[in-house]
Amino acid sequence: MNAQPEKPGPDDGHGHGLSACSHTPPPVGTVEWERAGGPPLSFGQKLSLLGGAGAVVLMDLGPRLKWLLSRWGVLSAGKPPKKIDLSAWSPPDTRAAR
Repeated sequence: MNAQPEKPGPDDGHGHGLSACSHTPPPVGTVEWERAGGPPLSFGQKLSLLGGAGAVVLMDLGPRLKWLLSRWGVLSAGKPPKKIDLSAWSPPDTRAAR
């Protein structure tokens, strides 16, 4: 009997059926990057990632802190925003609208 072993099909090792050449590398700094044997992040790269996350947190922190301080009475609440008259966009008075 001339039994030849089957050739393995294209596979990326994760069961996706992709060839190794079509596999895009994982994003730098992710768990997949580390598992794939990527080098550890440098101090500058870590600082850059933390800086980006910190900017997002600080942008959200300002309005929250202002609201909290005005609630405690430390800051004045300020003038409320002007009301907008929406009656110009009211739907026509039809039976379906009632």
